[in-house]
Amino acid sequence: MRLADRFEIPVGTANFLAGGFCAFSYWTLAMPADNIKSRVQGASLQTPVSLSEAARTIYREAGFRGFYRGYGVCMLRAFPTNAGATFMYEALLRLLGAERVCKNHITYRILWHTSLTDTKIT
Repeated sequence: MRLADRFEIPVGTANFLAGGFCAFSYWTLAMPADNIKSRVQGASLQTPVSLSEAARTIYREAGFRGFYRGYGVCMLRAFPTNAGATFMYEALLRLLGAERVCKNHITYRILWHTSLTDTKIT
């Protein structure tokens, strides 16, 4: 028995987990910039704060961990939201038969805006 056969999971579960882990990856990279942006947006109009000032202030007050303040709460929201959205998107594609349509040669040519007369369609 192949290793891939032993660890096969249902398509719906794979889509759900893929969406959730994509959210995890995205917010892991985006959270520092989001925290800096929030600090700039929350500054007083009389004393505006630049991006570099906000980053220095966060680092001075809380160190590197300060850039990830709110990460846990963000994951509690983002993982299930993106997992559910990806699951539903892929389920609707399968329900509507989008996979069958895209395998049709003529559909490919229409989607890529090429002339149907470029090559002979068999």
